[in-house]
Amino acid sequence: SRRKREMPLHHMDLVAQMVQDIQSTFPKDFNGQKLKPDVLFHKPSGLSNDGCWHNSLMGLTYFKLWKFYGDDKYLQMLLNLSSSLFRYNFDQESGTFAGSKQERFWELDRRDPKVDPKATNRHSHIPRCSSNATCVILWSFLREVDKRNEQIYEDLSSSFIECFWNSSHKIWKNKPGDDSYHRAVDQGLSILALGRMLKVCKEKGEEVRYNQLESILHDSCRTAETAFFNDEEELLNYDIHEDEKEKDLFSWHMIWLLCSLFMYSDEKIGAKAMKSFREKCVGSEDLLTGIPGCNPPVYFTNDNMMILILDKVITSRNFDWKIPTLHSFEFLWDMFRLNGYLLKESTHPDHGIEWTKIH
Repeated sequence: SRRKREMPLHHMDLVAQMVQDIQSTFPKDFNGQKLKPDVLFHKPSGLSNDGCWHNSLMGLTYFKLWKFYGDDKYLQMLLNLSSSLFRYNFDQESGTFAGSKQERFWELDRRDPKVDPKATNRHSHIPRCSSNATCVILWSFLREVDKRNEQIYEDLSSSFIECFWNSSHKIWKNKPGDDSYHRAVDQGLSILALGRMLKVCKEKGEEVRYNQLESILHDSCRTAETAFFNDEEELLNYDIHEDEKEKDLFSWHMIWLLCSLFMYSDEKIGAKAMKSFREKCVGSEDLLTGIPGCNPPVYFTNDNMMILILDKVITSRNFDWKIPTLHSFEFLWDMFRLNGYLLKESTHPDHGIEWTKIH
């Protein structure tokens, strides 16, 4: 079949094709109107939505494509996106990134409450830890391609720790000034951001700062293990609320935490954590269910693709155990592919076959 003939493509070729199809969603008859949520690219700005998180990941994709192919068109995509992201989403006063205050280029993403009962259908202009962590990671690479980004990176990395790290409780806050709510994804992505910051410090010979960041990284890993795992065995939740009356679990949040801990922590938590993760998050079809307990099950594309990242981390650390029942990339591609090189968001019937996301 056509689909099978395309699969021998190198995975980076596949990524390049996906980027091309993502950018092709920009309407040919565009005249300044607000874009629908399933349009994944705004050509004038180079952005993929009005927020920070997804644009940072797209920027990292452009960087990797530029490094792999040496084609400066990807460098220009990266510089255009990062320039717009900084222009529209960076707050000079706080030194952090946040979503737009109102609809800018896109209409509001109105997720069906039957799929996500906690959907708020509003813009988030509050600086979030996970979004700023991905921005730190992106700018740690941007400083390599344009010296003007060096100072942005330095300011951002300092503000990131100042705004989101609770040095007393050794945990990352979801938003500045709020210690009542801690998320697994914030811990995970902050640990990964610290890893990049340590690498930059090492390159620049900043021994004092390196030691400070290494201490925070150590504390972050220990707290994450303690807060989100009980006796290194039972996976608790993805969110920890101060009163512990409300606990939520989303698979993709926990995957980021597992990735970070497997990269920077001891192997001993691994096998038990994966066993518990599988029991809570893997559905009857051996797919990760995005929201455990949701009926019918929601199988999100990004959750199931991200498990491949986790597998790569485990392999790179030479752990003597593997992820049980791991689907291949080709299997997942076949299941979630929509048309061309675009993927649908999930298998949930209420999302509709044409629903795509930048995830």
